[in-house]
Amino acid sequence: MSEDNSQRGRPARPGGGGDDRTPPGAGLIGWFVRNPVAANLLMILFLLGGALSAANLRTEVFPTISPSVVQVAVIYPGATPEEIEQSVTRRLEEAVLGLEGVDRVRSVASEARGTVTIELLDFADPQQVKDDVETAVDSLQDFPPEEAEEPQVRVPQPSTTILTFALTGPVSEGTLREAGEQAERELLSRDGISTVRLRGVRAYEISIDVSEEDLRRYALSFDEVANAVRASSIDLSGGEIRAEGGEILLRTDARRETGEEFESIILRSNEDGTRVRLGDVAQIEDGFQDDPLISLYNGEPAVFVDVATQGNEDLLEVRDSAAAWLEETTLPAGVHATLSVDQSEVFVDRLSLLARNAILGFTLVFLLLVLMLDLRLAFWVALGVPISFLGGFALFGFVGVTLNFVTTFGLIVVLGIVVDDAIVVGENTDRERGKDQPEDKAAIAGVTGVAAPVLVGVLTTMAAFGPLIFSGGEFGEITRPIPIVVICILAISLVEAFFILPSHLAHGGNWSRGPLARVQDRVADMLGRFAQGPLYSWARLAGRLRYLVALVGIVVVVAAVSLVATGVVRFVFFPAIEAEDITADLRLPDGAPFEATERAARQLVQAAEALAAESREDGEPLIRAISTVIGGRTSLFGGPGTTTNTTIASNLAQIQIQLTPSAERSISSAEVERLWRERAGSLPGVEQLSIVSSAGPQSGACPGQGASRRRILPASSAG
Repeated sequence: MSEDNSQRGRPARPGGGGDDRTPPGAGLIGWFVRNPVAANLLMILFLLGGALSAANLRTEVFPTISPSVVQVAVIYPGATPEEIEQSVTRRLEEAVLGLEGVDRVRSVASEARGTVTIELLDFADPQQVKDDVETAVDSLQDFPPEEAEEPQVRVPQPSTTILTFALTGPVSEGTLREAGEQAERELLSRDGISTVRLRGVRAYEISIDVSEEDLRRYALSFDEVANAVRASSIDLSGGEIRAEGGEILLRTDARRETGEEFESIILRSNEDGTRVRLGDVAQIEDGFQDDPLISLYNGEPAVFVDVATQGNEDLLEVRDSAAAWLEETTLPAGVHATLSVDQSEVFVDRLSLLARNAILGFTLVFLLLVLMLDLRLAFWVALGVPISFLGGFALFGFVGVTLNFVTTFGLIVVLGIVVDDAIVVGENTDRERGKDQPEDKAAIAGVTGVAAPVLVGVLTTMAAFGPLIFSGGEFGEITRPIPIVVICILAISLVEAFFILPSHLAHGGNWSRGPLARVQDRVADMLGRFAQGPLYSWARLAGRLRYLVALVGIVVVVAAVSLVATGVVRFVFFPAIEAEDITADLRLPDGAPFEATERAARQLVQAAEALAAESREDGEPLIRAISTVIGGRTSLFGGPGTTTNTTIASNLAQIQIQLTPSAERSISSAEVERLWRERAGSLPGVEQLSIVSSAGPQSGACPGQGASRRRILPASSAG
C-alpha cells in the first residue's frame, strides 16, 4: 500500500508523463493555478465579503412590493349597506371606470362605510392614477351625500404586523387607553420603528347633551349652540405680518380637547355683563364613542398594540427594538404588557432551517466525497458550498435582494445544486492525476476537459430561472428574488469551480492515509464492479429495448401531468404549514344587537378555555393565551402587499388563541381547530364563522370584513 493514492486502479496514459502540451482554454485557469495567492485572495474576498453582507442584509417577512391599488373610502353615519351601494359605491365606480391605468374596480358596502378599491394595470403609476381618481371624484355632482363625510383617496402602503403587545389589567377603559397611547409614543420614539397601531380600544369622544329646558330659559336655539361650539374650537393659520424686526406668524390656537375646556365656551354676552356659557345649558362628559367594543386577553380587559414594518425597515431590528422597550417601559399602575404575537419567530425558524440544511448538506457532501476521492479533494470540493453561498451574499447588496421568506426559499432550492459543478471538476481532476501528469497540469486538464458541459449545465439552470425576473404583477414582484438568488450563487459557484478549486487541487499532494486510504480503495473497487457489472448490463438492455424505454418515459410524463391536471397534486404557492395560532372570525346579520354578538363570542371563548383546561389536566398544555375582540375585527397577517384593516361593527367579533410551540405539543393546530369547533357547538344567529389554523399569508384573512354587499367590475365595464 505504499503507492500513490492517485494512481491506484488508474490506467496510465502512454507517454502521459512527457506530454507538455497546454490544454485548450487554460489561459486564465492556468494563471490561477500558477498563482495560488490570487486564488486564495479571491476565496477570502468571497468569504469575508459575503459574511459582512449577510450581517448587514435587511430582513423582512416578504419582499417589499410597490402599491398596485388606489382606495376611495366614504364614511356615511347611519346608512345601511343598500343605501351605501346606491348613493356611494355605484357612483364612485361609474366615475373611475375607464381611467387610464385601471385594471378593475372592487367595491364593498357595509354599515356606515363604503370602500372602492381600484386595481391598477402592471407598470401603472399609482400616484398618477390617484390624482386622476381625485379629479374624477371631485367632478361628481351632489357627491357625497349631505350627511356623509368627504371621500378619502389614498394609495395604501403595504405593511406587515410583526409584534402584538397586550396591555391588560383590572383598570378602567380610560386608563388602558392612556397606557396604549403611552406605549405608542414610546415605541415610535425608538430607532427603527415607524408604524404602531392601537387596536381593541374605542376612540375618544366628548359628548355635549344640551337641555331643551335650559335653552328656553336663556332664549337660545340649538343652532346657536352648535355654531358657538364650532367657532370656539379651531386651530387655524391666519397668515403672517412682515415687519422690520422679522416675520410674525398669526395663528388661532383655540382647539379644545377636554370637556372642562368646552364648558367655558361663551354662548352669549348680555348687556348687564353676564355671560351664558356652554356649561350652563349642557352636560359635558369626556368619554368614548358609543360603538360598543370589548377587548379581552386571557379574560382581562385589554388594549392591543401592533408593531409593523413598512417600506425599507428591518424586521429583526424592529423586533429587537420593541423587545427592549418591553423590558424598559413603566406603564400606569395596574397595567401589564405581554408579548402576545411574534411573527418574527416564523422567519427566525426559517433561517435556522436554512442554516441546519447548509451544515447538513456540507457534511453529507464531504462524507460522500471522502469515501471515493482523496481527502484533500473532498475537502476543497465541499468547501465550494460555503464559498458559493457567501459569494452570492456579497452580490445580494448590489442587486437589491433582502433576506425574507422568498429569499430563504431560493437559498434552500439552490443548496442542492450548487456543488454539482465542483464535484464534476474535482472528479475529472482526480482522473487526470491518474494519468501520471504533474498536479498543476492535471488540475488544468481536469477543468478544461469538462468546462463546456459544466458551463452549459449551469447556464441552462440559470436560463430556467431567468424568466421569473421579468414576471409582472404582484406574483412577479414576490417571486423575483428566487431567480436572482439562484443566478448569483450559481455564477459564484462557476468562478469557484473554474479558478479557485483548480488552484487548491494543484498543490499539496494526497491527504488520505492509513485506514482512510484502505476504505477508499474498497469503495472504489465496489463501485467499479457495479459499473462494469449490473449497470453495464442494464444499459445494454435499455439500448436493445429503446422503444419500450421511450414509451415508459412518455407514460411517466403523462401520468405526472395528469396528477396536476386532475387536482390529485394541487398547486399552492403558499402551502399550509403548522400554525402557532388559530383565529376565529364571526359575523352576525347586519343590524344584529351587540348582545347577540357578545353571547356568540363568549360561547367560543368558553369552548377555548375548556379545551385549554382539559389539555393542562392531561399534562400537555395546548393554549398559551386567548385574545378576544367583540364589536370589531382586524385583518391580522395578510401576507405580501397587504395592509392591516380594522372594522368596528356591533355584529362582528374575533377570537384568537395562541398555541404552545409546535415542538412542545403532539397535536397539530388543525386538530386543535377541530376540537375547538366541536366544543363550541352551534352558535345561534351567526351568519358566518371562519376559523383559520394555517400559518402564513392566508392566516388571519377576514373574508367579508363585515360587508354585506360586494361588487367587482373590470375596467372595461360600463357601470
